[in-house]
Amino acid sequence: MKASFLVKLFVALAVLLGSSTYASADTIGAISFTGANSYNSTSFTFVGNPTVLAATTTGSFTIFDSAAAVTANSFTFSPIFTPFQIFSITEGSNTLTIFFDSLDTIVNTPGALALTGLATIDLNGVITDGTFSLSSQFGDKTPVVSFSATALAPTPEPSTLFLLGTGLVGSAGAFFRRRRTLTA
Repeated sequence: MKASFLVKLFVALAVLLGSSTYASADTIGAISFTGANSYNSTSFTFVGNPTVLAATTTGSFTIFDSAAAVTANSFTFSPIFTPFQIFSITEGSNTLTIFFDSLDTIVNTPGALALTGLATIDLNGVITDGTFSLSSQFGDKTPVVSFSATALAPTPEPSTLFLLGTGLVGSAGAFFRRRRTLTA
């Protein structure tokens, strides 16, 4: 009887601890800009500041429309990438600042550039770690730069999981001790 209960307890602990490590990412939203830019195999240059395409804002970015003031910073992505602030967008009391922290993927083909990586997103003082995707196409005379961000779900700390596990084991021990004194 004792052994089967202990097995059930450890299985429950394993399921609880194992399921807590599966974290999902939440989409913050997407925002697109139109404006002049140029790029080559090492750098991306904004010509002037882009304009928000209001019809393409989703999620938390819907507070920005075509009246938003966008400041964009040109950057070099090869051979060495240095983290930097790429966008700052202000409309009324809302401010969005996006920092590119690292590049994971660079796809540079004739007529198209795509960059993905990790970003820090500051929306009205709320800072979120996330991923970004930036692309530019030269299919027509009006290049479009689109940007989307996804928040990274927080990963549970090992020390928190350890405390939870030791608390559950301690509770099980107290339960067994109490049960043993009641049956004796």
